Amino acid sequence: GRYTTAPSLLRMDKAVAEATAKRHGFVIEYREGKYDETVRKDVVLEQDPAPRTRIVKGGTIWLVLSLGPERHKLPDLRGKSFAEAREELARLKLGYRRTDRYSDSVPEGYVISMKPAPGTVVRPTQTVTLVVSKGEAPVTVPDVVGEHVDDARGELEEAGLTVVVRSKASKDVEADHVINQDPKPGTGVGES
Repeated sequence: GRYTTAPSLLRMDKAVAEATAKRHGFVIEYREGKYDETVRKDVVLEQDPAPRTRIVKGGTIWLVLSLGPERHKLPDLRGKSFAEAREELARLKLGYRRTDRYSDSVPEGYVISMKPAPGTVVRPTQTVTLVVSKGEAPVTVPDVVGEHVDDARGELEEAGLTVVVRSKASKDVEADHVINQDPKPGTGVGES
């Protein structure tokens, strides 16, 4: 007569589980909650002892409550070193994709921008794209718009750049003269 069976408190809201346990004369204690994608917050996920197993009358039943779906607010990683940003993402169980780009304002190895934006609520395993500075660009693209194509090619190649010429008809610019360029003049780029 000293033992009885544990009631099932699984899938009950916290308040209902506590009331049910109290009605049967049991004490409730809690273990650390767990995230669950399908069970809403404060619903019983696990109990120990298990339902319908022997327990001392008036004994303690340990419960694990759902913390709901795991979501994190994305921190602002801009201006942090890539190593710091990577550690922060690992702590939140988030993946990352790295893209490197020259920057005249952000030191080499530091995050220039990120996507999704800081403050976005994300789920674990989501991938965050980090654009990381390669430092100042070794070459600034000269302005060759309006120049003859041969002169423009020579100036760009002298700067260490590879030139690709595409022809396009224009009624405003003389034949064999540059009407547009990409990247834009003044842009910092690597030698290629």
